[in-house]
Amino acid sequence: PQAAVEATLKAKTLSVDLDGFKGMSPGNELDKCIGDLRKKVTEDKEVSLLMKNDIITELEGLAKGSLKAGKEQTKKFEGKAKEDGEKLGKEAAAASGNTFVGVVEAGAGCDDAKVLTPAMDAATKQCSDKAIMLMSNMGGKLAILAVVPKALTGKVSAKAWSSKVLDAIGGKGGGKDDKAQGQGDASKLAEALAAAKSFA
Repeated sequence: PQAAVEATLKAKTLSVDLDGFKGMSPGNELDKCIGDLRKKVTEDKEVSLLMKNDIITELEGLAKGSLKAGKEQTKKFEGKAKEDGEKLGKEAAAASGNTFVGVVEAGAGCDDAKVLTPAMDAATKQCSDKAIMLMSNMGGKLAILAVVPKALTGKVSAKAWSSKVLDAIGGKGGGKDDKAQGQGDASKLAEALAAAKSFA
């Protein structure tokens, strides 16, 4: 009957979608596709329960693989961010003045805001007496993080510094005088660097 043919065709279409996902790189895009297809399969009234179960089992396998690969990728990004932070911290220690601005390049697709924390930890271990602002824009957003040591309290405000940069790139953020962060348009790194360097 026609209904059975349509159901089989529908199942094939869903399977083709599923096969398409198998070639995708782990990450938010794949996770969204998995979620969308799971919803489509669950709500479909024509595909048989057996076919639904098969597709959902495969989707769950893909989701687990994506999660595992995503965690491994995050570790790689954080490792590269630490390396960059250490190098930038040494540059900051050798630089003159009270402030230093650096760019972290943890890798395409990284979470820009998340990679700045390990980078800053590494940087401040190398240079603990300067106010440091780090930026990252390789993951699709421009994230900034500013940290001011106790020695410069009253002289430099992380909040005022980051506000100046975020105003220049149309971004948003917040924080206190000793630590502040925010995000803006990834394409405006040059403007952000110029604003950060002209602050002090």
